[in-house]
Amino acid sequence: MTPGVAHVPWSDQFDWNWHVGARYIRQLLLTATPAAALWALRSRGLKPVSDARFAEILTDGIISKFVVPLEPIDEALFAPQLAASSWPAWCKSDFRPMELIGNPIEGETTPTVVLWQDTGDHRFVAHAIAVGAEVFTPGDGARWEAAKYFALQGAGVLTTILMHPLLHFPSDTVNAITRTRLHETHLLRRLLRPHLRLSLEVNEVVLHGTATVLRPGFLYSPYPGKLPEHRRVVSVLWQGYPAGAPSAAYPAYRFPMSKPVVRSGYGEFLGRYWDVIYDFVTQVVTQIDTDDSDVRWWAHHISRWLPDFPDETQIFVGDNLARAVTSVIHTVSVAHTADHWIYHYDVDPREVPFRLRMAVPGSSSDYPAPDPARLVTRWDNLNYRMCSDLFFKPFTVAGLASVDYGFEPTALQQLNVDFRAALAGVERTMKQEGRKIYIALDDIATSVQF
Repeated sequence: MTPGVAHVPWSDQFDWNWHVGARYIRQLLLTATPAAALWALRSRGLKPVSDARFAEILTDGIISKFVVPLEPIDEALFAPQLAASSWPAWCKSDFRPMELIGNPIEGETTPTVVLWQDTGDHRFVAHAIAVGAEVFTPGDGARWEAAKYFALQGAGVLTTILMHPLLHFPSDTVNAITRTRLHETHLLRRLLRPHLRLSLEVNEVVLHGTATVLRPGFLYSPYPGKLPEHRRVVSVLWQGYPAGAPSAAYPAYRFPMSKPVVRSGYGEFLGRYWDVIYDFVTQVVTQIDTDDSDVRWWAHHISRWLPDFPDETQIFVGDNLARAVTSVIHTVSVAHTADHWIYHYDVDPREVPFRLRMAVPGSSSDYPAPDPARLVTRWDNLNYRMCSDLFFKPFTVAGLASVDYGFEPTALQQLNVDFRAALAGVERTMKQEGRKIYIALDDIATSVQF
C-alpha cells in the first residue's frame, strides 16, 4: 500500500471534522439521503448503451486515462481481430484488475479489455472486448452487449478505487515531510502550504476509517466486493499489476515529473494548467538558493518514500525542483478536482455501474439478451448515488482561483497575482478555441479537500 501518515495532527482532524465530517452528517441526515432515495425510486436499472456511447464514455474525461498502447499479451489475445484488419493504429482500455474482486458479495465481476481502433483526433471505435479469455465483437449480439456492461463496470470501479486514488495518497509523503522538515516561513513551505490542507485526514478516513466507502454495508457503499478485495485493488496504484511486472496499463508507482499523458481532450485540458503552474513555480523557486540544505534534506526524505522523486543530489539539477513542485500542486488541485467533477456530473451511474446482476458471457452462444432494467437493483442505484453525492461531488473549501501564498516580498506577491491571472487566462483561451472546459476554474480546489 502507498505510504501513509500514521498519526494525523489534531489540527488537521479538527479542520476535517468542521469542513468535511460535519457536511457528511448533514447530507446523511438532511439532504443527500432523501434526494438519492427519490432518484433511485425513479431510476430503474441501467440505460441501454450504444456502441458510439460506449466509446464516448470510455475515451473521454476521467475514464480516458485507461486508454494505453497494446502490449504483447493483448496482441496475442486479439490476434485474430488484428490479423483480419489492415488498420494501423490500435490501443486498449484494460480492466484486468477486476479479477481481484473474484468473489463479489453483490452481483458478478470479471476482468475485461477493450480493443480500440484509434481513428485520430481522440476518436476511437470499439472493435472487440475480451471477457477473461473469451473475445467478443459487435457481431456477437447479446454477448457483446453484456461485455460492454462488464467493461463499463470495470471502468467505474477501477477509476474510483484505483486510478483516481493516484491523485490522493502519494501526496501524503510530501505533505508530512514538508511540514516537519521545512520551517513555516521557508519559501518552499509557503508555496506548498495551500496545497496541503485537509488531505491527510481525507486520505486517512478513506484508507483506514471504520466507515470507509470501501467497506460494504453502509448506505453509501456501492462496490461489489469485500473490504480486503477493494483494498487489494487500491494497492495496485502503488505496486502495479501484475505486481512487479512491466505494464503499460498499471505500472508500479513512480513520482511524475512531467504533465499527465492522457489520450483525450481531457489530457489537453490538464496540460494547459500544468504549463501555467510550471511557469509560476519556476519563477518562485529560482529565489531558493541551490545551497539550501533544508531543501536538500526535504528532497532526501521524500525520495526515500516516493520512487523517482529527485533526491538531495538531483533536486537542484536543471528544473527538477520546479517540476517536482509543479507535479504536486497540479496533482492535488487541478487534476484531483477535475476528476471529481467529471465523475459526479458527467458519468451517469445508470451507464457505468459498480455492480452487475447478470451472468458473465462465455463461449456458448446461447446467452440471453441483457435487460438493462434488471441489471442492477434500486438499492444498487441508491448506494451509488449516495456515494457520488457524499464523496465524488466536489465541495471546495479553498479555491485555486483565489489562492494566496502569503508571500512577503512585494515581487513574490506580484507573482501570486500574476499566477491567478494566468489561471484565468487558461480558461478564457480554451473557451475562445472552442475546447471543452471539463471544470470551471472557480470550482477547482487548492488541495485534496474531498
